[in-house]
Amino acid sequence: MRPPVVVAVPMSVIHCRAWMDHSRSWSIVDEIVMLALALKKNSDTVAAIIRSSGLPHQVVVASLARLMRFRLVEISTSGGDAAFAASPIGASLALSGNPLPHFPQEILQRFSFGVEHVTGSCFVVYDARVVSQGSLEDDMRQGADVRFLTAEAGACGIAEASIARLYELIERGGDRRLLRLATRETVVLRNRYMRLRVTNGAIRHFPEGANESLRRAVLEIAGISGSVPVNPVSARPEPQARVGHIPVRCNFDPADIVIGGKAQSSLLTSIVEKAHFRLVIHSTFLDAERFQEMADLLRDAVVRGVTIDMLWGAGETADNHARNAAHAEKISDIVKADPTMRGRVKMHMRTTGSHAKILLADSEGGSWVAVVSSCNWLSTKFGPAELSVVLRNPLAVADAIELVRGLVGRRPLADGLADELRIQSNDLRRHGRDTPVDAGKALVTLIAGEAHDAAMRVASRQVTRRLVLGSAMLGSTAWTGTLMPGEVAAERDGVSVTMLYTRLTGPMKKRHAKALEQEVSSLGIRLISTDKVPLHGKFVLWDDDDVIVTSLNWASASSDDEFPASEIGVHVKCPGLANSVMERLVQVFPELLPSEASVRGEGCAL
Repeated sequence: MRPPVVVAVPMSVIHCRAWMDHSRSWSIVDEIVMLALALKKNSDTVAAIIRSSGLPHQVVVASLARLMRFRLVEISTSGGDAAFAASPIGASLALSGNPLPHFPQEILQRFSFGVEHVTGSCFVVYDARVVSQGSLEDDMRQGADVRFLTAEAGACGIAEASIARLYELIERGGDRRLLRLATRETVVLRNRYMRLRVTNGAIRHFPEGANESLRRAVLEIAGISGSVPVNPVSARPEPQARVGHIPVRCNFDPADIVIGGKAQSSLLTSIVEKAHFRLVIHSTFLDAERFQEMADLLRDAVVRGVTIDMLWGAGETADNHARNAAHAEKISDIVKADPTMRGRVKMHMRTTGSHAKILLADSEGGSWVAVVSSCNWLSTKFGPAELSVVLRNPLAVADAIELVRGLVGRRPLADGLADELRIQSNDLRRHGRDTPVDAGKALVTLIAGEAHDAAMRVASRQVTRRLVLGSAMLGSTAWTGTLMPGEVAAERDGVSVTMLYTRLTGPMKKRHAKALEQEVSSLGIRLISTDKVPLHGKFVLWDDDDVIVTSLNWASASSDDEFPASEIGVHVKCPGLANSVMERLVQVFPELLPSEASVRGEGCAL
């Protein structure tokens, strides 16, 4: 018999408290009874409901009792018999076609979890023997054979996959719903070890939920033959944007691509006015004066019960960062001095470092919208032409929320906004899974980081008729960012390539831009400076169906491989969408129309 081996697995312990919803969801029986009563003009007795529905007596009575509890059904005793009817609000909800409203039953509960740093698995901590390094040293002094598993260098944090697993454990597979974490009460204890005893090829006290990769690693270090080596998992997860987001099939209204400066002001006003409980604004730049102008709009939202978080991302240069940090402080002072906004509007003081421009908001019906844009919501005067895409499908909105969560979630389980966004993303994905996979004719794909470069390559490779690009600035990266892909497209017969820009940046001077315009003209590319209406929008459209709107200045900047969420955009593929957007762009920029000389050539059809 082999002597036992003690294997020490490095881990962290998480103690937290969470608000849980323990209420039961409405059943199909509740929906049937509610709809039956809403469709009838008169009251119905229990016997009549049983006859019309065919449901057992006990089921009908239980359903009526629950519906009455939430004031969706009323009771009448006229005529000596108890009769039931839909209340005015119950009837309107049942006949609207939407699910019955959810009334959460909030309960505060304590949880403790372990996250081991070898493979990143997460489990309920009471299943494990957790000790300190000192306790293991005592075992060694007493002659125990203690062997330490080591994690990958730098893997001392908690991986994204581990946090996602923790949320699953809290909800126990969906039997209960996580509402929010008591973030300030979350404690993470690091430098702990899980003590596993290996005897005769068996592991004692191996926690339920820890993965099989960890089991193999433990057996391997204990010297058990037949085990398979395990590569540790880094606590630094690969960003999702490196491989791109999964396209979401859904319906898409062309009007949800908003074009123009003043149109963005109307869009922002509409989003804020329709927000029910929550609004998150991410703007690269800040302006305290501009915030003061929109304070009344935000104040009205707060009075309705909306909580607002404002984020900013400027940080390209020290001066840029300092200027916007000063404006963040001024805005914070304005909020603190306002008795209405104080405590309900938060100006985050630390930059996210991202150039993205995003709005996130809920609505009274429980749905959410996300706006992916080129517009700096908290600094613009809505003069230049901008483009925004409004996302309404829950899966697409969840992708946008996850990207914003990644910008603020630098302290897992200790950042209230990041935890809230993660929970909301999970809820939207749960709701989105109920949508038929083939619903809608559009494909919506969030793009970030190097996915922008991939999207540009796809556009230049797929285009058969027309490629139009918009970039607020023209700089030294124009060749690699837009003109080289444009050249590839223009080499094909019948393909026109046009690029719009407004400002020059970096070492690019007017004489350089003029020479560049002449050079690319010989390649079949029209490089146009917008004079009358400045362009701040960043977009790509090709042929009839494909449109990309983003924060990335295609002709003056490049994506950051180490920080994918520094630029965020969205690609929408929908029949006729590019044609619709092109028609509206031509109204703003008539110079997009081909010149008389080019009309006599080939491939210039709009």
